[in-house]
Amino acid sequence: MDLLRDLNRKLNDHLTPAVKTIFLVNVFIFLALNILESIKPGFIYLFLTFFAQRPALSFFYMPPFLWTFLTYAFVHVDPWHVLFNMLALWFFGPPIENLWGTRYFWKFYLGTAIGAGFLNAVASVIGTFAGIPALGDVGQSMIGASGAINAIFFAFACYYPEVPVLVFGIFPMKAKVVMALLIAFDIFFMRVPDGVSHTTHIAGLLIGYAMLVVRHHDPDVRTWRWRV
Repeated sequence: MDLLRDLNRKLNDHLTPAVKTIFLVNVFIFLALNILESIKPGFIYLFLTFFAQRPALSFFYMPPFLWTFLTYAFVHVDPWHVLFNMLALWFFGPPIENLWGTRYFWKFYLGTAIGAGFLNAVASVIGTFAGIPALGDVGQSMIGASGAINAIFFAFACYYPEVPVLVFGIFPMKAKVVMALLIAFDIFFMRVPDGVSHTTHIAGLLIGYAMLVVRHHDPDVRTWRWRV
């Protein structure tokens, strides 16, 4: 119990309320899945069937798996996947939550997660029936918080464009430059079957941009930092 209290105290020192909850839920699900998989092989596959985002089940199965437009964003099975997503949330989430307040941060995070999942599914349907592999396939499963995390970093780069970010923990670059490179990277690698849903990353940015345009009543991102 003392260990848990110490851990909770340390998290409270570094993380804001919503970021802390999102962080703990993602880490707990990752650990639980891998522990249960070691006990009963095949458990992860069964879990992903019901909670990963798969357009074939979300749009064409009856009843449709509509809940997966959100649940996918809290599921990770690869340690590097959850590590990079949670590190990004740890570094860039708290300043944004402090800026907006916890209520809007939750609205933005969940909105971009659901929106990114939905747009990725739509793109996959178009890619399948129009014969455009770069947009995805309705039979592919997608998991991870990357769509919402990208939206959070997009907001950070808009509010703090000149703040240096250590790329790979070594190379300092301005946040706006890192954001531009990430967008270029996702667009370029959409055509590469690398197991990464680059369409989800881009969809998260588009939903995040749309939500912030509504929030600031202005499509010009250069003015947003003066409006908070």
